Amino acid sequence: MFIELENRSLTVDQAINAGFSHAGYAKIEEMEFLEDVRKMCEVNKCGKYNTTWSCPPACGTLEAVTDRVKKYDYAMILQATEDMEDAYDWEAIQRAQKRCGESLRKLVKELKNNNVDVLGMGAGGCDKCKGKELNCTYPNNPCRFPDELSFSMEACGLFVSRECEKAGMKYYYGPNTMTINATIFVKENE
Repeated sequence: MFIELENRSLTVDQAINAGFSHAGYAKIEEMEFLEDVRKMCEVNKCGKYNTTWSCPPACGTLEAVTDRVKKYDYAMILQATEDMEDAYDWEAIQRAQKRCGESLRKLVKELKNNNVDVLGMGAGGCDKCKGKELNCTYPNNPCRFPDELSFSMEACGLFVSRECEKAGMKYYYGPNTMTINATIFVKENE
């Protein structure tokens, strides 16, 4: 189903107002969910593999992820960009990560409050329980916040820089910048 821009529940302005620096629409049918990207999770450089509901293997197979997103009408690539003092500005990197996660949760909540069906995907998986004296309940108990669970874009097989390009967006905004990406999938009410 094609939804005209003026009839969409999610606008670029909403994304910017939620705290993102950049946003652009993506066509789900053009998105690629790649096994090679997914396999990078198994190397576990981030330390989240097999430790959270938002990452493999708990997030489901690549086929399950692809089936999950096909029910949505369109997607929006979202970016939080921070200026860095130099290439080693860890505080700016953390600010970008935090802002991206908080902005995604805010946007998802806003849309759900308006009865719009959405699915959020962030960078590196869900961090809802991080820093709240809670730990992810995986694997012993169900997720505490399943309606707020944000899957990892990479764990779902998305080659993030390519998806940004297809949405007409930059992936890199120049030296001394850090950009963290997210995606939101939207199903319009019929």
